Amino acid sequence: MASLCLQPPTAFNFRTPDEWPRWKKRFEQFRLASGLSVEAEEKQVSTLLYCMGEDADDTLTSTHITADERKQYQAMIAKLDEFFQVRRNVIFERARFNRRVQKEGESVEKFITSLYNLVETCDFGDLKNEMIRDRIVVGIRDQALSERLQTVADLTLEKAKTLVRQREAAHEHQLALNGSSKVDKSLDSVQKQAFNSRGKGHLPKKGQSASKGPTAKCTRCGRGPHPRHLCPAKDPECHKCHKRGHYSAQCLSKSVGEICDPPKSLDDFTFLSTIGSDQDTSWTCTISVCGQDIPFKVDTGAEVTVVSEKYAKMLSPDMKPPSKRLHGPDRQPLSVLGEIHAPLTYKGKQATQTIFVVRDLRHNLVGLPAIRALDILARINAISTPIKEQLPSLFTDLGTFPGSSYDIQLKPDAKSFALFTPRNVPLPLRQKVKDELTRMEELGVIAPIEEPTPWCAGMVVVPKKSNQVRICVDYRTLNESVLREVHPLPKVDDTLAQMAGATVFSKLNANCGFWQIPLSESCQKLTTFITPFGRYYFKRLPFGICSAPEHFQRRMSAILAGNDGVLCHIDDVSIFGRDHDEHDTRLRAALHTIQEAGVTLNPEKCENITKLWRFMA
Repeated sequence: MASLCLQPPTAFNFRTPDEWPRWKKRFEQFRLASGLSVEAEEKQVSTLLYCMGEDADDTLTSTHITADERKQYQAMIAKLDEFFQVRRNVIFERARFNRRVQKEGESVEKFITSLYNLVETCDFGDLKNEMIRDRIVVGIRDQALSERLQTVADLTLEKAKTLVRQREAAHEHQLALNGSSKVDKSLDSVQKQAFNSRGKGHLPKKGQSASKGPTAKCTRCGRGPHPRHLCPAKDPECHKCHKRGHYSAQCLSKSVGEICDPPKSLDDFTFLSTIGSDQDTSWTCTISVCGQDIPFKVDTGAEVTVVSEKYAKMLSPDMKPPSKRLHGPDRQPLSVLGEIHAPLTYKGKQATQTIFVVRDLRHNLVGLPAIRALDILARINAISTPIKEQLPSLFTDLGTFPGSSYDIQLKPDAKSFALFTPRNVPLPLRQKVKDELTRMEELGVIAPIEEPTPWCAGMVVVPKKSNQVRICVDYRTLNESVLREVHPLPKVDDTLAQMAGATVFSKLNANCGFWQIPLSESCQKLTTFITPFGRYYFKRLPFGICSAPEHFQRRMSAILAGNDGVLCHIDDVSIFGRDHDEHDTRLRAALHTIQEAGVTLNPEKCENITKLWRFMA
C-alpha cells in the first residue's frame, strides 16, 4: 500500500496564544498519522519547533527549560502549555463564550462545535457541560424553541443538543415538502387587502409571477429571502397594529381595528385565502337570500359575502359590475362575475348586504358584516363590568380559603434532601425572576429564610406568554415522602354528562388558586427552595406538591356544595343553564357564595354567556 505524504500544520501565530490548544491538537494528529510518535523524542521535539516557526526557539528560551527537558517531547509540551496559559486572558475567553450566538444562516451543528472550541480556554471546570447547555439554550436563533427548552426542568447537555438538532432537521424537511407541494387554490375565507401610503396595493405587476421565488422579499421585514424562523421581525411588535411578527413598514393594516369603506373603483380589492383541506369541518348555516335558502360557511375573518355562480342564478337576474377585485391565496385575480344587493334573513333578523358572485367557488361564504348584522354568532366576552362593580372584592388581591391551614404530612420513613447550589438562571431572565420573587414576597406567598433547613429544593423558571416568568419549584424528591389525600378528581366525561341540555355556560377561575390556602407553620420549612438570590419558603400552598390538587378540589367543592348547575375541576368552576335566565340565577348565586367564602377570582380567565365553550381543554 502506498504511503501517504502528509503536510505538517501551518506555522503557529504567536500573536494569538489562545489558538495554541487547537494548533497543538492539529500537530498531535500529524504526529500520529505520520508515524513521528514512534521516532526518537529528540526528533519529535525538533519537528515540533520547526513546524511552530521561527519564533519557537525564542519563546522556548523564555520558559527557562533545561537541557534535559529539551530532549523530552512531553516536557516540551508541558512548558509550552504553561507559557501560553499565563498569556491567555480567561476573563476575555469567557466573555467571548458568553457572547457567542447562532449566526444567521449558521447550522446548529456548526454553532455547537464552535461552543466546544471556545469552552476549552474558559476554565469552567465541572461546570463545563452546564455552561455549554445554557449557551445553546439562549444562543439559538429559534426563539420559540429557546423558550421551550427553558421550561424543561431536567434539561441536560445531551438532551439539549438532541432537541435543537431534531428541530433543525424537521424544519429542513418541512421546507423540502413545502417546496414540492402544489398550491391549494381552495377558496374558504375573505380578507381585506390594505394599501400603502402611496395608494398602491400589494398585487404583483402584470406578467410578474405571484409565487415567491428565490429573489422574493420577506413580507414581514421587507428583506430577504430567508427562512421564517430567521426573520428579524418575528418577535418585534408592529407600531401600527401592535401585533408581533412584522415591521410597521410591512403592516397590511391601516390602523388598529379599522375597516375602511370600500371605494367605488377597482383600485380596492380583497383576496380569498385558504383554510384547511377539502373536508369541510367548519361552521355552516342556512340564510334566506331573496326568499331562497342558501347554505353558507360562517367565516368571521371574511370582509365580504360571496356566492358561487350556481346560486347567483337563483337570486337575481339583475347583477351589477363588481366594485372590488378578489384575489386567491396565490394573489392571482379571481373571476368575479358581479355583485348583487339583496336582503338576507336569519332567524327573524334581516339585513341588506352586497354579495359578490365568483366563478368556480367551492363554498358560499358569509362575511363579518353580515354575521354582525344578522347576529349569527355570539361573542365570548369577559366577566362584564357591572358584575365587577357589584362584587369588587371578588376580583381584587389574593383571597384566603376559610377553615384551617393545610398541613403537609410526611411518611414515617421520609429522608430529607437539600440542595446547596441554585440552578442556573439565564441572564436575560434574572431581573424578571428577582422581580417575581419580590412580588410573591409582598403578597405574603413566600418569605426569605437564612437558618439551616433539612429540606431544600431547586427553583424552575417558566417563561409566560405575557413576557413575564412563573416561579416553580422541583418538589419531586419531597413528593416521594408526602402522604396524599384520598379525594377523587372529577372526570371530564362525568362533568360533560351532567351538562346535558345546557345551552349557556360560564367559566370562573380562582386567582392563583393554590396560593389562597395558607400552610401551617409546622410544615412551611418543608417547602424551602434555593435561588441565585437566596433561599425562600412558602407560606401558602405551592404548586408542585403532589397532594395539592386533591386538597384544593376538596376545599373548593365544599365551598360550592349546594349550588345548582355548578361544577368544579380544581381551580376552574363552570356554571351552566338551559337558558339565560336559569344560567344568570345560578351564576349570581355562585359568585355570592365564592365572595362570602373569601376566595377571589381572576377576571382575565373568567368567561360568560358562551354558546360555544371549551372547558378543561
